[in-house]
Amino acid sequence: MKRLLGFALMCAMFSTPLFAAKLFGSKGTTVTIPDTVTVGFTQIAAGEYRVTYEGSGAAVKVTLLKSGSSPVVLDAKFVEAKNNGPSVTTTTVNGVQILQEIDIKGGILLFDAPQGANAPQGADK
Repeated sequence: MKRLLGFALMCAMFSTPLFAAKLFGSKGTTVTIPDTVTVGFTQIAAGEYRVTYEGSGAAVKVTLLKSGSSPVVLDAKFVEAKNNGPSVTTTTVNGVQILQEIDIKGGILLFDAPQGANAPQGADK
């Protein structure tokens, strides 16, 4: 009985990283969000995040995972582009920092601007 329990425990320990890789995919990178930003109605605190995504084109689910926090899942659009690595683009609308895009190797994750945000006051990168 102890051997069976030990075997089950070892299987669980070794399969957890494999399950996480399938869940989050291999398309991950780390980005730093310098200030608190908003996407839609979701507020994202400043910090370093692991970014993964599932899907393609206009139907992409982006997961932002910060150590010690719950994952944030956002809708985005993926556009293939040649760029060298991670960066974050924000804009300020009515005094609120809005996350516009995350550039990752091989593409750009574009986030929808909130309604009424057609004329940004300034842009940061």
